[in-house]
Amino acid sequence: GTYQFWLTLVTTQGCTANSQSYPLNIFVYENPVASFNVNATTVTLPGEPVICTNTSQGAVAYFWNFGDGYTTTQENPLHLYSDLGNYEITLIATNMYHCSDTAMMTVSATSDIVFPNVFTPDPLVSNGGSYSITDYSNQIFFPYATGVEQFSMQIYNRWGELIFETTDIAIGWDGWYRGQPCQQDVYVYKATATFIDGRTVVKRGDVLILR
Repeated sequence: GTYQFWLTLVTTQGCTANSQSYPLNIFVYENPVASFNVNATTVTLPGEPVICTNTSQGAVAYFWNFGDGYTTTQENPLHLYSDLGNYEITLIATNMYHCSDTAMMTVSATSDIVFPNVFTPDPLVSNGGSYSITDYSNQIFFPYATGVEQFSMQIYNRWGELIFETTDIAIGWDGWYRGQPCQQDVYVYKATATFIDGRTVVKRGDVLILR
């Protein structure tokens, strides 16, 4: 709103008989209101993003800090955390008069082990199960996970025979058994992972080999 102030001049002797008053008009602008919502306050790594919906009022610019070193000025950002932990998301909303307001929210990044349900092993050579998470050839059966301290995985054929086992999450199954490529079929896996936050997850499922 607009406010009127009066300035009165008084001599050093305290004389006010000849004092003069001057009107001053001061306009006070409203602060913006920073606020936002997220799709979930707990997200599962890898792959589940934090999606922020900006509900601020009276703002024209935004600055986000996701607590892991990532910042952005997008209005409605999406962010993927790479490490487990608790993170404070901070939004600073600024209006056209450079007045600002701040909103904060804490989110948790937890983890799970995620497996594909089909893969296509190399029919000519076994590589021992070594893989890279950036290799999308789909020739190795391996889990997607973050923050795993201990891991074990077993693969069984349809008759319940154990045909592969590993305790190294960096080694997957290449679809070979006893020096021969396994036939196209459905196989059963069991995996146990203990994460750095102390949680233990057990997963069971089927995977199809395609030839």
